Amino acid sequence: MSRLIGWAVDVPEVVVFDSRRAAQVGGELARHGIAFERRPPGPGLRDLDDEAIFAANAHAVDEMRRASGFVSIDIARLHEDTPATRELRGRFLEEHVHEDDEVRWILDGAGVFWLRMDGRVFALCCEAGDVVSIPAGTPHAFDAVTLPMTAMRFFRVPGGWTARPTGRALAQVFPIPEEVR
Repeated sequence: MSRLIGWAVDVPEVVVFDSRRAAQVGGELARHGIAFERRPPGPGLRDLDDEAIFAANAHAVDEMRRASGFVSIDIARLHEDTPATRELRGRFLEEHVHEDDEVRWILDGAGVFWLRMDGRVFALCCEAGDVVSIPAGTPHAFDAVTLPMTAMRFFRVPGGWTARPTGRALAQVFPIPEEVR
């Protein structure tokens, strides 16, 4: 189940927002410019190749592309046995920003986005079916909390996905509850 947890940026010991209700999660994120929706992916994706995943979700992908003007879409997978998984997870745990909006549709598994905005830090715990759109320039971090994890990534700007580190450690300062892992 999706969950949003929030803290004041300078008081990581005190939770100021915590909800698992989709309407509350979406409403709070919208107040900060983050789009969030539930869009269940096609079934049985774990064993499919990328082409089959696109085919199983063609209607939703076409709808999202038309509505938002995405120029490219790809699929990112993290598995326990992939050599670069540890390096990738470590790199995205560092707070960073992008030139393009970060739009992710979690297709399988679960992950956490840490978002720093408006004097708060939020941990958005996502599961399969969650679609998150983080505006360009929003400081954030990410970690996969279950492996394997598969996400579809949507881009408007070629190369806009490149992460620029900010030097802050959100994930270490604002840990998510154990029951999320």
